[in-house]
Amino acid sequence: MEVEAYLGSDDPGSHAATKGITRRNATMYGPPGHAYVYFTYGNHHMLNLVTEPEGIAGAVLIRAIEPIVGEDVIVERRGRRGHECTNGPGKVASALAVTLEHNGTALSPDGPLCCYDAPPPAEEVLCSGRIGLSRGHDVELWFYLDGNPFVSKAKPGPRRAAKRSSDER
Repeated sequence: MEVEAYLGSDDPGSHAATKGITRRNATMYGPPGHAYVYFTYGNHHMLNLVTEPEGIAGAVLIRAIEPIVGEDVIVERRGRRGHECTNGPGKVASALAVTLEHNGTALSPDGPLCCYDAPPPAEEVLCSGRIGLSRGHDVELWFYLDGNPFVSKAKPGPRRAAKRSSDER
């Protein structure tokens, strides 16, 4: 498991660090226990869990998961096996078939999205700066299981500039 926390309007990496509530970030200000889903880079959905009391923005981005049940469905959706199915936030949403339709959905055993308590991990939980942000990447709110193969290969730090094609050079 791997997650990143985003804490309110004072957090420069958060979608709440704007001029207030917007259509995109409104769910972050809603009640805790709901999904905050957004679309990014033109092809990836991102699944977040709203964590703060209603009226205060805060969410945790699910960056990677280790499937315990439903692995056959995930393999069918992703077209690959093992950690490559879910070792990145876009992969997680794809593996779980999460789309913008799930934005604002309550996390409930009766609903399309749910979370269950799990035993404490055998691996050590480590913390570091966040991944791929232009601002707020140095804030240590990235949590991951040390040595777990399902953790993404991303490294903390600023978003890297896009590679230019040979035509642009």
